[in-house]
Formats: sequence, structure tokens, C-alpha cells
Amino acid sequence: SEENRKNGRYDVMSKSGYNSSIGESGDTQLRPGCATLYILSVERGTDGAWTLRNYYRFIDVNVSCSSGSPNGMATPRVVDIDNNGTADYVYAGDLRGNMWKFDVRNSNPNSWALSNGNTPLFAATDSAGTAQPITAPATKTAGPV
Repeated sequence: SEENRKNGRYDVMSKSGYNSSIGESGDTQLRPGCATLYILSVERGTDGAWTLRNYYRFIDVNVSCSSGSPNGMATPRVVDIDNNGTADYVYAGDLRGNMWKFDVRNSNPNSWALSNGNTPLFAATDSAGTAQPITAPATKTAGPV
């Protein structure tokens, strides 16, 4: 998904993918086995370098992170709730059955974070309470006025 950022730049929102083990090879920025939302700026520095927090960032959900049983994130859905042409929230499910909401409304991308008190909006489980992976992107529809 590509959306206009509040500060006038464009970003690409992507997922960590299923069974993600990123972070295991000495990467001190990402926790191994986490479901992660990646945010990549379409505009790189004039030197062509990609620098963390300047041209890319990520938000881990930090739940059930394990390299032995890695989590993963489904395709994110970007939503513009106020119809101003910029992203407000990003929704994505994970392999643990959690639906997450990310708040990207602030003009400062360093303030972008998980919503809902860093807890999932809901957890999909079967009648026995077993987590049901969410692998499809969330859909959006108009709600009551």
C-alpha cells in the first residue's frame, strides 16, 4: 500500500511476512520472530542511502515473538478516515489470530505506533480457544453516520 504521509512524503507500507525470522542475524533493531509493519519512504536521501527512522521504519507488535515459532503479519490495509488524502490508520492481522491497528496520523513519523494500548483490536479463535491465523488483508467499509 502506498499512501501520502502527513509531512508530504510518500511511503510504502509492507509486512514482515509469515514465519518471519528477521532479527536473528545480529540485527539489533528487530526482534526475531515478531510480526512487523514496515514503512519505507519512496524518497531516499540524495546519497541513495536508506537510513533507519529517516527513510524507513518498522513497528513490531511484540507479542509472541519467537525465532523457534515465528509470527508473521498479513498484508496491511491503509485507511484514510478523514478523507484528506493521507493515511490515518493501518490495520493488519497476524499468524497468532490478532488484528492490529497502527496509528500513523501524526506528522512526525517517529510518533507512529500501535493503537489500542498496544493490544490487538481482537483475537480470532475457534470454539476451543485456539488462535486462528489472520492471513487476508482487512477490508474497510463505511460505518453508521
